[in-house]
This record gives sequence, C-alpha cells and structure tokens, in this order.
Amino acid sequence: MSDLKKVYVAHGLGDAHVLCGILESNGIRSVLRGDEFMPLQGGGLFCPETRPSVWVPVSYTHLRAHEPLRY
Repeated sequence: MSDLKKVYVAHGLGDAHVLCGILESNGIRSVLRGDEFMPLQGGGLFCPETRPSVWVPVSYTHLRAHEPLRY
C-alpha cells in the first residue's frame, strides 16, 4: 500500500483494532500505525501524534466514503 490517508486516531489499541476489523470485513484494506508506541508511554496516550491510528488507501477514501459500514 503506497498512498495512504489517516482516517482515525484511536484512544487505545482496542478501538483501533476493532475499526481495522470492520474495514477489512467490508473489503477495505487498512493499516494500523502507532501501536508500537503504547509500551513507551506506559499505556497512556499523551498526544495525538503517538496514538494508534488507522490508515486506508487514498482510493478508498474517495470511492467509498459515503457508503455505510456493516458491523
């Protein structure tokens, strides 16, 4: 996956993984970034730049942005 767009900044790893699962079950490839920073923060989320985030290919953000997700 080359051109990615951040679509969600999570409050924790759990909701980031859930969203990735929902996207994948709807045929949308996703990437979870920032999950490796959690242990360095002692489990706390100090700033949005280091929170886990969900990224999808840019092509999906334009083509499927208004379609409801099934979950």
